[in-house]
Amino acid sequence: MTRLAANPKAVAAPPAVVSASMNTVRGLFDRVGDLEALVARRVANSSDVFKLQALKSERRNYVAAIGRLDTLPAPSDLARQIDRLRAATFAAATEDEASFIIGTMLDAIPAAANRLSATYVDALVWAVLHADDDRDPSAFPKFRGFSVEVLASAARHIWLTVKYAPAIQEVVDAADKARARHHLALNTTLKIASLRENADAVVSTVEAAEPMPEDPDAIPF
Repeated sequence: MTRLAANPKAVAAPPAVVSASMNTVRGLFDRVGDLEALVARRVANSSDVFKLQALKSERRNYVAAIGRLDTLPAPSDLARQIDRLRAATFAAATEDEASFIIGTMLDAIPAAANRLSATYVDALVWAVLHADDDRDPSAFPKFRGFSVEVLASAARHIWLTVKYAPAIQEVVDAADKARARHHLALNTTLKIASLRENADAVVSTVEAAEPMPEDPDAIPF
């Protein structure tokens, strides 16, 4: 094999140095970023999940119920996912948390970072903290502010879609859409948990009425 001649002028690239700002961004998304993948999967699969119906506790549904139990996530995993999605949908961020996320979001937009007034930043933080103030208390769902996870998701969307400082309403709209996605992911996960409980009940009922042999060869003929 012919070897390529070494380039005497080639210089090894210096190791990448993570800036303090990168540590800030990483700290934020390491905390909430893993939930984003779950939200994306559940939103993508929501229409298929909601088409599935509960099974009746009949012998003819036994195989289908076993199939669901083999396919759907374990109850403990679903419980953890539901807890996290419910908090991400309904638990509002504090002022300090919202200020940190908004500040990190704006600092990452070069064309905006050096031209922002304190009034604009304060107004933006105030807007996301009070987005639901005019919401009817009896309205459902009972949203009362954007969570840390929702604001982080909105910040990521803003980074990928704007070149300049976003309008305040643009950020609020992005957060509103992110919260709607988290809410859909929560409802989809609740539906999956319900389907699993139903499948478990079908299997238990059928096996109690007609015990299934462990080994098919053990069936007497």
